[in-house]
Amino acid sequence: MSSSDSSWRVLEEGKPEWEIDVHQRGASVNGNTYFFAHDRFDDIEPDADGSIPVDGVEDFLLCFDFTKERFGPRLPLPFHSYNEDCVTLSSFLRGDDDEQLAALFGGCESDFFEIWVTLSVEPNHVSWTKFLVVETGGPIFTRLNFKLSTYFGGSFFVDEENKVAVVFERVSYISISAPPPSQHTAFVFGQAGYIQSVNLGQALKLQHFSPYSGKHCQALLPPLVCSSSFRPTLVQVS
Repeated sequence: MSSSDSSWRVLEEGKPEWEIDVHQRGASVNGNTYFFAHDRFDDIEPDADGSIPVDGVEDFLLCFDFTKERFGPRLPLPFHSYNEDCVTLSSFLRGDDDEQLAALFGGCESDFFEIWVTLSVEPNHVSWTKFLVVETGGPIFTRLNFKLSTYFGGSFFVDEENKVAVVFERVSYISISAPPPSQHTAFVFGQAGYIQSVNLGQALKLQHFSPYSGKHCQALLPPLVCSSSFRPTLVQVS
């Protein structure tokens, strides 16, 4: 690939009737990329008090088809989210070569989150089944101060064969003394609930650009772990 301007092309489609939030990360499945998207807020008729009716904002899945070099139709999601809810996508391998999509959804004020996986996924078709529901209102989650990030959601992956999911988040352990720094943590969940957690180290303040304020600011962001359908093979290195 040369370094000239011809190395890249911009696909002009005009202003779409939907938008993908800047903090949303896509997931690659079978060579295409899927995104969580929703109606444009500036296209929604506001209520009498000027607020946007949350029930009037449709959310859906979009696939960018690299063969056709365009986005496909709106694909249904098995849940309906609101502005501050957590929605994160991931990919996984079913069997030896069947790539599928997973979606984590958690309401910002609810005490549970759920993970759905696809039975089939194509640029113009998707079907879902529920994989896992985790109740987060118990005492152990209170002690861990566990709460799903919203605008900058953490990442996750699923192991369908062993029926477990690993969710990466930032937590602050409650203490009667001075509060310790926030920690990056990997939580392992099974169908019977919480299994264990692994501390991944202190969460550092990172500078990022906020699209809402238009300014650069510092924030404690959740850990980002890239999901992949790649299944590693142990080899001996001489």
